[in-house]
Amino acid sequence: MKYGLRVLHNNQRDLSTCVYLHSGETLYMFNLGDGIQRIASQAKMKFGRVRGIFIPSLLPNNFLGLPGFYLTTRDGMKASESGFRFSIYGPEGFSKKLKDVRYITGTFAGCGEIFEHIEEIKEDMETDEEDIELRTKVSKKNYFEDDEVRVEITSNVGNDGEEFLSYIVIPTQKRGKFIPQEAKKLGCNPKLHFKKLSQGEDVTLENGTVIYSSQVVEKSLPSESFIINFVPDSSYIDSVVSNPKYEEYFEGNISENTSLAIVYHSTESFEIFNNEKYLEFMKKFGPGVKHVIDCRDLNAERIVRYKAMNLSLKYHTICSRLYPLAAFNLIDFYKANYHKVEDSLKEFDVIMAESGLRVELYPAKSAGVFYDDVIKPEHMEDEEEKKITEGILTQNEETKANSEFLKDLDIDAIIPEKKFKNEPEILFCGTISMKPTGSRCASCIYLNIPGDKGSETEEEKYRTTPRDKFDSNYGILLDCSEASYGQLYDHFQDINILNQILVNLRVVWITHMHGDHCMGISKIFHERALAIQKLFSAEDIEKNQDEFTIYACVPYFLENLIKDIPFVKVIPTSKLNPETEKYYFNDDPFEVNECKPKNVEGCVQKSYEECLQNIQQMEDNFDEDTRQFYQVLNSKLGIKRIYGVEAFHCYEAYGCVVEAEDWRILYSGDTMPNQNYLNYGQGITLLIHEATLENGLEDDAKKKNHTTTGQAITVGTSINAWRVCLTHFSPRYVKVSEITQEHFDNKVMSAMDHLRLKLSDFEWAYRTLELYKPFEDL
Repeated sequence: MKYGLRVLHNNQRDLSTCVYLHSGETLYMFNLGDGIQRIASQAKMKFGRVRGIFIPSLLPNNFLGLPGFYLTTRDGMKASESGFRFSIYGPEGFSKKLKDVRYITGTFAGCGEIFEHIEEIKEDMETDEEDIELRTKVSKKNYFEDDEVRVEITSNVGNDGEEFLSYIVIPTQKRGKFIPQEAKKLGCNPKLHFKKLSQGEDVTLENGTVIYSSQVVEKSLPSESFIINFVPDSSYIDSVVSNPKYEEYFEGNISENTSLAIVYHSTESFEIFNNEKYLEFMKKFGPGVKHVIDCRDLNAERIVRYKAMNLSLKYHTICSRLYPLAAFNLIDFYKANYHKVEDSLKEFDVIMAESGLRVELYPAKSAGVFYDDVIKPEHMEDEEEKKITEGILTQNEETKANSEFLKDLDIDAIIPEKKFKNEPEILFCGTISMKPTGSRCASCIYLNIPGDKGSETEEEKYRTTPRDKFDSNYGILLDCSEASYGQLYDHFQDINILNQILVNLRVVWITHMHGDHCMGISKIFHERALAIQKLFSAEDIEKNQDEFTIYACVPYFLENLIKDIPFVKVIPTSKLNPETEKYYFNDDPFEVNECKPKNVEGCVQKSYEECLQNIQQMEDNFDEDTRQFYQVLNSKLGIKRIYGVEAFHCYEAYGCVVEAEDWRILYSGDTMPNQNYLNYGQGITLLIHEATLENGLEDDAKKKNHTTTGQAITVGTSINAWRVCLTHFSPRYVKVSEITQEHFDNKVMSAMDHLRLKLSDFEWAYRTLELYKPFEDL
């Protein structure tokens, strides 16, 4: 059986190390950071073949890909009616972290075993416990073992006290070759005995002689093992080099049944490779070991999500004003920094980790290092992709000449008649439902708000170009799926701009518990905290704590996931619901067996004046934290209010209204059409509404509490919305969402990833949809 190691992606930009062992058809993954699903989907990895997942730390770059990966794997295996079972191994505190996400993932019952690391197992220690909240067994161990592999696990600690696990991976030793001639000499019957002997069983002949398998099978080959060492920075070195667990695998100490082939070093800083202690540690493994270096400071940056970017670049080529992607800004840290460690590493057999790299370990005839799947710059310059783009452009020239919507539209020069004060610019980071894919990201919308209540829209000369300064503007995120941070990085391409955007982010609104709307929030908050610490001194941060506060308007059960991240203040969305009762899902699904809407009929038609009275009453009863939140909205962002509208979708689901002096935006989140939205959406400026299913699937939409394209458009016309933009499309729409005549008749825009435009641009943006209809045939 073949086995080897593959680098799904290396340490670079928004991504962290992710590698997996393949043993035959079975996979074992190490480190699942934010964004893993998109890369795995692009690589056509079979999620259902995963039998073990190993999480080295509870930081976002190591843990946050797990909940989404778990959900996708579980739902996919249920759909295929195959067995759903894999084990998950994490550091100390892992089970508590899983409880923090259980409202998103559901229980972990039936998934397999959950292991929480303990460095030393003492005699009489109770290591197995049935966890009532997770509804599965949690075992404390310092190893993992099944039929395919044994993984010995140890922890190392840095100066900040953060624990990282490292792994010694020992694939199951393969049996030696069966020698039939030797078996015949010993009197064995080929039909009766050969199969058993070749499978390692002993047999007894008719005369009573016992023939041992070891007599007729060659000695087993040593297992080609490897170590995955997570060493975030040089503060971990003392812990690593003094850890006795590694000594068993140093040259001269290793068991004759094991051969160490690779040590994989995952780190942020190249400084560890100039550290004498660490270099001495590397030498102890012997000259025959290959060292795979996966270092953020030494890796050449690549566009790893190349399929998605190739698609978005087509959108950009067709209409750069609506899809203003920044030019690629990739830094080759290998060229910039490798010379600084070259002398230190020259005596080692070094392989630089690259996304897609394969190292085959067994059998010997297949062993080697393979670069055929490595992601290269050429993936963004594919000739076939260029031909497709050229074909669409040619087709669109004819469309422009014959279209009533396009023939007089000068996209680059048009200035909308409509003007708004404190006008927001809106970026759709992700527009797909259910799960992120290789081509599109799930729900996330970024509002860029000047924050000046009194000023008119930008000067005329700036009204036709996207904003390029973010140091004085503020931001609001509406939903935040896994990989949202990566989408912002891909859109702006500049880490300095991205850090400024994060620092000035003041509000994140999460509409509901489903992973395709909320699993990226911890990553955003974590990176924001790092950006603040990078851009400001400790003294400035201490003096101006309130200036860095970000308000997380989330379902109450997400609080435990984010409350310990610096600068975050939680406002439960239920506190921002103007209605005094819930009409749809008011049962906690973890407390009851069934969660059904209880009072749909109680939500009756209201005038907008009645809705305003409810809003005012809610605001009059705010607690101190919520009053402070509104004060920041008013004084910093120039926003009058933000409040929730209960959605007809699931427990604790609230759409969001953002209201300024002369505009209101209603973002639906996930919902089926309902009276509550019709009440609070009356006269809305922009309705951003989900359109998960296509027309004709109304029954399916009702079963799943979602909305079809036609239904969403009808909601917009019913509430007399100035403009409507649709999002949250089915994953079956890989290239472009459903575009119908209704869009043009009702001036409705459909968003695709990286659409960025000012609010006034919705006046004409829907007219460009004809340019994207050719994508339906790709």
